[in-house]
Amino acid sequence: MSYLSVQKDGSIQLRIYVQPKASRNGLVGMHDGYLKLAISSPPVDDKANKSVISFFAEFFQVSSKEIVLCSGRKSRKKQFVIGSTDEVTIRRLVEAALARAENKRAEGEGHL
Repeated sequence: MSYLSVQKDGSIQLRIYVQPKASRNGLVGMHDGYLKLAISSPPVDDKANKSVISFFAEFFQVSSKEIVLCSGRKSRKKQFVIGSTDEVTIRRLVEAALARAENKRAEGEGHL
């Protein structure tokens, strides 16, 4: 199953695996079919969920009101719906970010 699906109304559903309390925010790869997102916020008082929404609002250049957590409020595996962008744009941005993350990992491995 893909990390992204298009809903009947045209909105985009993202399957996200959240790694809270990370050293920095960013997409870091895939985890069990989910897009893995590192977030520096702790998973208390909904802080990590709010940080995920803020991250994606900036990342996809949409209003945070357009991003809705539809499942996984207290789980690392979450599903978000984004209402005001398209599949092509999201895939392009995500794939570019994942390629940058992979390059950083590869560069880090070369310095062992």
